[in-house]
Amino acid sequence: MQPDSSHPDPAATKTSTLERAMRHGPVDYEQAASLVGALCEKAARAHDEGLAYGDLSPANVTITQDLDLTITIEPLKGPLADIDHVSTDYIAPEVLAGGPCTPRSDVYSLARILYRLITGTTPKGESPPAPSSISKTPLVLDTIIKRATSVAPNDRISSAEKLANDLRQTAQTRPAIKGPEAPITPIRKSHEIAATPAQHREKSNPLIPWGIVTKTALALVLLALVATLASKFAGEDKDLPSRQAQASNQTRELTARPDPFAKNPAPRKSVPDRNPALRSKPAPRERLKDSLTRLKTALASGDRSELPPEAVRRNDSSYALWERTMTWKEAKAFAETHGAHLAILKDRKDREWAKDRFDMRYPAWLGAGKGANDQWYWLDGTGLPAGRSVGKAEDWHLALNEKGILMPANPERKCDVLLEWRDDGDNPGTEQAQLQRVKTLALSGDRSSLLRGEGLPIGTRSFEGSHFYAVRTSMISWGEALDFAATHGAYLAVPSNSQEHEWICSNFWDYLGTGEGLWIGGFRSGPEQPWRWTSGEAWHGAGLVQGGNPHPL
Repeated sequence: MQPDSSHPDPAATKTSTLERAMRHGPVDYEQAASLVGALCEKAARAHDEGLAYGDLSPANVTITQDLDLTITIEPLKGPLADIDHVSTDYIAPEVLAGGPCTPRSDVYSLARILYRLITGTTPKGESPPAPSSISKTPLVLDTIIKRATSVAPNDRISSAEKLANDLRQTAQTRPAIKGPEAPITPIRKSHEIAATPAQHREKSNPLIPWGIVTKTALALVLLALVATLASKFAGEDKDLPSRQAQASNQTRELTARPDPFAKNPAPRKSVPDRNPALRSKPAPRERLKDSLTRLKTALASGDRSELPPEAVRRNDSSYALWERTMTWKEAKAFAETHGAHLAILKDRKDREWAKDRFDMRYPAWLGAGKGANDQWYWLDGTGLPAGRSVGKAEDWHLALNEKGILMPANPERKCDVLLEWRDDGDNPGTEQAQLQRVKTLALSGDRSSLLRGEGLPIGTRSFEGSHFYAVRTSMISWGEALDFAATHGAYLAVPSNSQEHEWICSNFWDYLGTGEGLWIGGFRSGPEQPWRWTSGEAWHGAGLVQGGNPHPL
């Protein structure tokens, strides 16, 4: 029957981003080279028109079940207007520095995508480990990727077409897809092809061992003669019947014994273990401590192909209880280094399930804490009901106690850790993810929500209608800090009076006490120029000691 062309196969139209498709791990290097070669050809069309993409990454490429690739961003001229943090590991250094997008910057991105495909890991830094040191790939790919990702653009492979030609030498076939959930499948090798029906018949019909059968028959005849002779002397020996029964039992055992020389011997019948002490014990299940150490790198990269054996799946996540006490801040960092976040249990039934499933005897940290206006929020930005604003003023975080009830606790409290891994590899609890949500709100023009404190990260503090959040980053200049604040709809803090100055010092002493300090919104345009505040208000020295040492702020 011919298919109806008016109703296309839904499975054939399913698409996924390359980022999501690669969550199953590395791809066969021949297939990876073929896929990136196809991407090079698509990028070359834009290059021929004098355009370039600049921020090519797995998140900006879709793939169908038939391995058809589509670049979802538009090429442009000049520098990138906005850099997505998801793509930073794939963007050329000169573009990150604000330079224009060029064909050679796209060559850099395409080679980094190839690196991710064949290793299953995101390339970090300027010189990530060679692919051949991570997966079994030809050394020629190490050379291609190293040349294409040179820091100096002039040292790179000159064009996407040249990169495609180099990769084409390593890609030999274009494989077919197997299932909608894994759009990238390794190329099948010749030894993986299924056996023919004739081969199956040949394997299932071994030659009959006639020599063994003849010997067994002769043994049975001799045993039958012995039994006949023994029956003639039954009256002379009272113990003979028992010996005859023993011989009969031995005969049955011999007839039931499988032929040890047969190619496909019959399966043995189970025999009760007469000595349980000698029975082999099953291998003990891997402890959570050991499995987290073994899987740390893979889990942190978003790979969910293997989770700790102690993890329990529920809905679209897997959970595990780490029974080592630590503070909430330490627990959050511990979870993130293992690709997890502190568990987000919004429903009472989910909290009851966790309490019963892990037989909780001590409180465990959850992914919730106070944000702006001292309101409680989950790490994914969802607010708790207003009635949940309980606890003391110094209680900043939530734990789940042994009764399955939410328990406010202060930052110095130590609890166990309830971990959660999402199936899609996403981690909404990182500071980067929380700030990205703020940035999205700011770019959307919804400044009123930010002013109300909605959507701000956990840890935001409020003072007289203003909201403050300190970000610990690598050391940056005052101008860079000003730009960072602006892209998130904020400005550098301005202590309007001595009370506000003291409040800032008290609430953010974790940052100030290190001696590194925090940038605030005071500046002057030159050495002899007057000081000003970025807010536009008149300059004042609130909280600053006249003639004294500079304050950590």
